[in-house]
Amino acid sequence: MTAARRSGKIPAIFPLPAPLIDTTRLKVTGRSRPLAVIQGPTDKQQMDCPSETLRRWEPLGDMPEQMLSTVDVMSNGTTLIAIAHYDDTATSHPVRLDFGTVEAFKIYEEFSDPVISSAPPMMRHPILGNVPWPFQEVVDSHWVRTVLARNAALNGRAWQHFTVVTVDVILHVMTDSPLKAERIDG
Repeated sequence: MTAARRSGKIPAIFPLPAPLIDTTRLKVTGRSRPLAVIQGPTDKQQMDCPSETLRRWEPLGDMPEQMLSTVDVMSNGTTLIAIAHYDDTATSHPVRLDFGTVEAFKIYEEFSDPVISSAPPMMRHPILGNVPWPFQEVVDSHWVRTVLARNAALNGRAWQHFTVVTVDVILHVMTDSPLKAERIDG
């Protein structure tokens, strides 16, 4: 019997995010001891990325200090275009972001995002006080490092991790393509 089996802590080969599994012992009905113990990452393990930092990213010059209400995402499986809509459409036009070829992208509901652990760049909102700047670059991204560790064929390229933060969701994009951005009039 291995030391891990004796201790009752057999790590899962592919740990799932903490909200998806219970890290206590899973028992099969009628058995006196667990068939297996599945251990997933705790919130601290998932969020502990001390080297990861967020910095303000301005895809265009003269970006308004306003929150985004929504982001529309279009992808054909290899490229990604996002249209970010400001909360105050009377003074700000949407921004079209063409990320080009992307390796990965994901969208989280704002309170479910386990990726970001460092403090985001902030801006002042007249009612809510300090709120996150809507366009951010994740420097030394844990997510990018994890993807590269799983797929060595991606090494040697200049990968970047961008986020687009709205009032409801956070879009994460991993790309090595040059970004194109433009305001949409109308």
